[in-house]
Amino acid sequence: MYAISTAAFVSVLVLASSLAVIVQATGPRTLCTETYNVPEGATCDNLGAILGANQSAILTMNPGISCEGTLPAGEVLCTKTWDPTCTLNATATDTTCDGLASKWNITQADFINYNDNVNGDCTDLVSGQPYCVSISGCYPGNPDPVCQQ
Repeated sequence: MYAISTAAFVSVLVLASSLAVIVQATGPRTLCTETYNVPEGATCDNLGAILGANQSAILTMNPGISCEGTLPAGEVLCTKTWDPTCTLNATATDTTCDGLASKWNITQADFINYNDNVNGDCTDLVSGQPYCVSISGCYPGNPDPVCQQ
């Protein structure tokens, strides 16, 4: 029989609980449901007036853009988003999404969007952990057959 000190046991529990937080999904990613093609010479300020959104909203919906100067012509901006809710979880049996995505008849891109703790290559799943495989509501591009009617 092995003896373990109380301090060592507590350290293991703390480590285990912090790892559990890392693999838990916090929910589906916010999805862009409407876009706008940036015209020549547009700035966040004049697009804000056109789109009815302030600069902060534009930046929130489009992380990675800069409102310094003009925006690149042809850039596609997200103008409306939707925060879906996960309606069904399934347990991963592998470290990639191939099995779960095909089993639940969703694309890899959908699976990644449904799980904000999954990387873009879908190669960081933790076997035994739950992942979202279905979201609620209908939005443009939702593969749910109910939404296709």
